[in-house]
Amino acid sequence: LSPGGVHRSGETLVRLDEPARAHAALAELGIHVTLKPEGLRISTHFYNDERELDACVAALVAYRAGVTA
Repeated sequence: LSPGGVHRSGETLVRLDEPARAHAALAELGIHVTLKPEGLRISTHFYNDERELDACVAALVAYRAGVTA
């Protein structure tokens, strides 16, 4: 949902069905994101390195595939 181009941000808003459920699943894995009505906000800058972002993406892929912790 986040805009690209000149209006891009270091935060990424990801649209998900049942964002509260996704938020809880990631929290169980120690991945901290911000719950928003339409999905999850992920801070992709400053506080996180590539390893942490890779873990977040992998967790989101697993969540969407129905594989939960």
